Amino acid sequence: MTRRPAALCGALLLVLSAAPGRAQTACEPGRGPSVRAEELREMIEGGGPVSVPSGAAIVGAIDRTVLCPGVPDDAVPCIVPAPLKLACTQITAPLALRNVVVDGELDLSGADLPAGLSLESSEILGDLSLTGARVGGDVLLDRVLVGGATLVDRATIEGRFAATGLRSLGSLSLDQSRVSRGAEIRGAAIGGDVALGLGGGPSLTFAKSVALGAASLRGLKLSGALALEDLALAGALDGEGLDIGGDAKATRIAAPDGVVIGGRFHRDLTFDALQADGELSVTNSAVDGNLVLLRVVLGGDVVVTEVQVGKTLRIEGSDIAQGVDLSGTTVGGELVLISSRFGALVDVGNARLTARPRVVACTPANPLGEEEPGDVAPIDEEPEDGGD
Repeated sequence: MTRRPAALCGALLLVLSAAPGRAQTACEPGRGPSVRAEELREMIEGGGPVSVPSGAAIVGAIDRTVLCPGVPDDAVPCIVPAPLKLACTQITAPLALRNVVVDGELDLSGADLPAGLSLESSEILGDLSLTGARVGGDVLLDRVLVGGATLVDRATIEGRFAATGLRSLGSLSLDQSRVSRGAEIRGAAIGGDVALGLGGGPSLTFAKSVALGAASLRGLKLSGALALEDLALAGALDGEGLDIGGDAKATRIAAPDGVVIGGRFHRDLTFDALQADGELSVTNSAVDGNLVLLRVVLGGDVVVTEVQVGKTLRIEGSDIAQGVDLSGTTVGGELVLISSRFGALVDVGNARLTARPRVVACTPANPLGEEEPGDVAPIDEEPEDGGD
């Protein structure tokens, strides 16, 4: 009879001993002890890791005088011989580093950076993390090399996010972040997957970049335009659950595993010079403007099913190895398929069309698929026999 109370008491002690550990994990930047920036220099000079308590408020600027004593000239590389672990801290002074090499991670996850973050011509040899951070200004990454992953998930950025010439050996992620002045990524080389499912912002541009993985836009919400330009992906382009207030345009994209896009598009949705070995799929979506495929080259099908298109659905100058499926799609304007090659059936299924479709496929007799007056027949009718 004495064992059961003892066991219960033991369990209670385990629960009570675990509770303080959970409380200590709360991230409250600025509510902990004050730490002078000079103390970070002492940690570096002492050869130990650069780490401060969670919730600490860092007083003073973290600059070259702190990170690289005796190397004030930013034309000379500043080498920090240890990771910088500044998670859940408040850094009120601008954090602007140029020509700095951090031997390890730069961890700013959960941090409060009221004056923004700027890294220029710098190297972070581990992960660069801003997960859950609050940034009162801009996040600027100019010619930065990241030896691990670049993580900016669930962050709140009051300014803009701009990455130019970013080299990240791991993944790049901005999922569920809110960027008040928009995000722009240009000239990037990403060694893994790219996740750009922003939870809010005026615009997103991802251009002139290479990723050795897939690209995901899942859950992306923008009040303005989405621009994907000159991208070479090693995997698929996946974007479902999108809500785009402006024009959405994918131009000169190579996505060998195909493209899957869906959501609400308040203006035009355009694919121009897209190349994929797989299919292009737009399903269960609403496009208030035009849905356009120009110069698209696909190894699979075009699947546009259960889509509400407010204006024209147009496929022009494209080479589709398989067919086109428009089952359950409503087109408020014209359905136009011209100057294109189709390897299989163009199936309107139970599509709802408000105008007579214009379909001119490329054939041996008309290799360019040029439209001529009087030569266009609806896709559900056979051309009339001109004989007696």
